[in-house]
Amino acid sequence: SRETTNRHLTEDEYERLVDNSPRWLARVIRWACATGLDRGVIIGLRWADLELKRVNGRIISGTIRMVRPKTGKLIKQTLNERALEALRQASGVRHKDGIIFLSQNGQRIDDRYINRTLDAALERYGISGVSFRSFRHTFATRCVKKGIHATIIGEMIGDSSASVLERYMHTDEEMHDEAARLLSEC
Repeated sequence: SRETTNRHLTEDEYERLVDNSPRWLARVIRWACATGLDRGVIIGLRWADLELKRVNGRIISGTIRMVRPKTGKLIKQTLNERALEALRQASGVRHKDGIIFLSQNGQRIDDRYINRTLDAALERYGISGVSFRSFRHTFATRCVKKGIHATIIGEMIGDSSASVLERYMHTDEEMHDEAARLLSEC
């Protein structure tokens, strides 16, 4: 049974999961951890939702600007290299409806299918306390570690900064050590 704890993935867990999951799931995980977007937004995401710049057919940069259905807030994000790589990998197969992330057989991903496949992968690789929601936590925690302000993180995932601070940002020992080092320099 699925544990309900929401936590972020460590980099080791992330790498293990991405490297050993089916390619279609690895793309979704890579995108989710690189953008912090919800499962529902991701599985419904269309190429038309993105503004992409290509050189010789290769995606080199891009942005996403869309309303998050759950909150009605604007998602505003310049895509980072991890997100761009997920798009490059997904661009090989096109769906008639323009859906970006597709299942192994090139079809739209169903909620139950992604949950079942993810749960099996997590169990297989011995990763506990993680759900799809953990990828949103992973994104926010990475942002915090890089010093990105909560307001910007909130805009990137279509949430309020107070909500982001309370729900998604996690700290670890390394961050506390860095805080002590920075404060020692004052």
